[in-house]
Order: sequence, then C-alpha cells, then structure tokens
Amino acid sequence: MPDNPRAASTSRSATVIRSGSPATFGEPGYSTLERQWTRPTLDVNGMWGGYQGPGQKTVIPTEAHAKITCRLVADQDPDEIVRLVTHHLESNVPAGTRLRITAGDHGARPYRIAADHFALAAADRALHETYGVRPVVVRMGGTVPIAELFQRHMGLDTVFFSFSTADEDFHAPNEFFRVHRLHEGLDAWARLWTILGEVNS
Repeated sequence: MPDNPRAASTSRSATVIRSGSPATFGEPGYSTLERQWTRPTLDVNGMWGGYQGPGQKTVIPTEAHAKITCRLVADQDPDEIVRLVTHHLESNVPAGTRLRITAGDHGARPYRIAADHFALAAADRALHETYGVRPVVVRMGGTVPIAELFQRHMGLDTVFFSFSTADEDFHAPNEFFRVHRLHEGLDAWARLWTILGEVNS
C-alpha cells in the first residue's frame, strides 16, 4: 500500500460496476477507485427489525437493529473510531427513543508499507518478468491484523503477493480460481525469492 493515496494507477477493467448499480456514490472529491482503495469506510453489514414472516402485520416494530463495521486507514486507532462513532450516534438519537451500542470484542489497526520498500520493487520486477507487462499498483482494503503487529512490534513489513482476481469472487459462495493463475503464481514466487536473494547478497 503506497504512502501516497493518489499514487495508485487505475486500469480500465477496475472501473466496471459489477454490482448492477446504475451509478456510484460516495465521499466527494475522490473517485470510486480512491474510495475503494484509500479512504476509511463505515459499512452497514445488516439491518433488521419488525415482522419478517409471511403476509402482512400492521404493527410498528419496537426495535430496529444494525450491524456496522469500519475500515480504517493510516493513523486511525480502532478504539478511537469506536468512541467517535458511538459519540456521533448518541448525539443524534431522536426524542422518545433509546439507543444501545454493543462494541465488538476486537479491532485491528491499519497496515501500510512504504511505497519505496525494496520488497515492493522486487515484487514489481517478479510480476513484470512473469507477465511481460508492468503491474498496476493499487491500495487494497483488507483485514490481516498480524501484518500491522509484525510491523509495530518487530519492525517487519509484509508484502501481500497473491494471484486471485476480483472477478473470481474470493470469500463469496461462488468463489473460484483459474488454474493458470496457480502456474503463474508458482513462477512469480520463484522469481521473487530469487530477486530478494540478490538484494540481500
């Protein structure tokens, strides 16, 4: 993840809207890709309340629920974000209603690697040699908390070097993996270790 959030290149295929939505919407001043790659989020993962069974019941529900998560970016602290979100929600409770917030039992600090890190340069070279074209550099939101722990406690940086693409729907019910990516990945990994060996020799 480069330090400069606007340093990421874009590719034509990455801008295709696959959700079926007729348009995108989000934080002003940033492109859809920038919002996906570099900006913090507050996501409503689920909402429920009232009667959910068959037919109709003209009863106003007494409770409504929502489950939310936040994607953090550099210099954000999970506990501080929980405090800020809680304060915002509690400051906007309509008269005559009560709000109860149950914070999750864990959070993860964001991880970022310097754009000029030697291991990123090695990964760039390995991918270039495998595919014959320069890789597109992006930032990606994900949840791998141990990377930040390695960095903070041990001074070690992590390079994520994987070969699944977005249209393969990783973590989805219809997830799949193209066989040729397995062979490309093996080739690129061998090249990466060789290049890293040259760097440290």
